Amino acid sequence: MKLSKSRLAAAAFALGMSFVLSIAWAESQVSDPGAFGILIDPNASGTKVSGPVTLSYQYEFSVSQCPASGRFVRNLYAVATLTKGNLTQPFNSNYNTIGINGLPDCFDNQANQVLFLRTFIEKVIVPGFFNCTPGACPAYAIKSIKNFLTTGVGAGYMEVELAVKQ
Repeated sequence: MKLSKSRLAAAAFALGMSFVLSIAWAESQVSDPGAFGILIDPNASGTKVSGPVTLSYQYEFSVSQCPASGRFVRNLYAVATLTKGNLTQPFNSNYNTIGINGLPDCFDNQANQVLFLRTFIEKVIVPGFFNCTPGACPAYAIKSIKNFLTTGVGAGYMEVELAVKQ
């Protein structure tokens, strides 16, 4: 009985520590989205569109293709559930369907990841809410990005607020 209690206690401790460590390691707050080249205009006016955006990376290790990071992003998936007024709508896209030349690319090429996010907004989100064709849609500005969290290796999360000028 004594042996099984000590094993149970050890197992519970190990499980608890793995849970705590995984939470501590899993996410880190990105303090300034502007550091990634994401332009923020907190004073932008227009129709509010807001909600969470999640990014998930599918990558492989390849020092030959990506000597700096060693990580080649095969695909980047974006999923958003955004609200405009009383309408909440899901959106999704990825590197392979968004139509940007030069993708996939290395993980350390943040400019391409920001380009993907902007293209996701311009070609998927704004047309989805405003019933327009990409290129003929209303202009938008990113009013805020809050709770920008990243694992640093395969996933990201942010709460986005857009101002779309109609």
